[in-house]
Amino acid sequence: MRGKCQRVSERVWCVGRGGWGGAQEPLSKPVDCNVFLIDGGDELALVDMGIGPDAPQILANIEATGCDGALLTTVFITHAHGDHSGGLRWLRGMTEARIVAGAVTARALETADPCVIGDLGPFRAPGTKPVTVDKWLDDGEEYTLGDVTVTALHTPGHTVDSTCFITDIGRKRLLFSGDTAIGNQPRRDFGRRTIVKGMLGWLDGHWSAPVSQYVESIKRLEALNADLLLPGHGMVNNKAVAAEGLREGRKRLQRLLDDRELFIMFALER
Repeated sequence: MRGKCQRVSERVWCVGRGGWGGAQEPLSKPVDCNVFLIDGGDELALVDMGIGPDAPQILANIEATGCDGALLTTVFITHAHGDHSGGLRWLRGMTEARIVAGAVTARALETADPCVIGDLGPFRAPGTKPVTVDKWLDDGEEYTLGDVTVTALHTPGHTVDSTCFITDIGRKRLLFSGDTAIGNQPRRDFGRRTIVKGMLGWLDGHWSAPVSQYVESIKRLEALNADLLLPGHGMVNNKAVAAEGLREGRKRLQRLLDDRELFIMFALER
């Protein structure tokens, strides 16, 4: 199987993604999230795993980076939705990598909780079954990956269990934001390429946190002043674009809270 990948920063590659996200070439299944590889020196980690059963393709993509796939020790999961976690049970049958997730995500995966996993529509992983999570991370807890330290941040909003991961590699601070913040992304409308600013993960009554809580999560991410925003879908945002995307996303949420009629309409639709 031929592997393909995209280097996005020093010691970080995209090794899986679907067709969503501008003109980027898909690297795995059409409905996959972005799957990122972190090189921790003598250990490798993935951030999210796609919907499956394309684990063999993602493992081939790891080899395409020049890294040794045998060093894969860890998979961080940003939230339990099937397009991010569905590939775990296939990966578990192929490697000994540890699954690492925030506590709320971990409980949802271990109980196959449909209210958190989002067991409907595009988020449904075929044959969703409970998956054991090897390490449950609390908010602010650090995880050592070789010579890299990764910190988990509980950022409820898109989902109640959403977790972002932040790490410093080289001179850059990298924020793996899952679907909490997707940032500024290209879109084609009527044949014309436009940029949608401040994209956020889909809000839904089945799994989302309160909007006011989402606002606080985005404020927390803004304060990190990350050099790169690596979202769960779409293109990586550089520092200036990431800052604008977070700001615009927060303003979208705040507008929803401030406009009573808009909020009521939103609540009814949910």
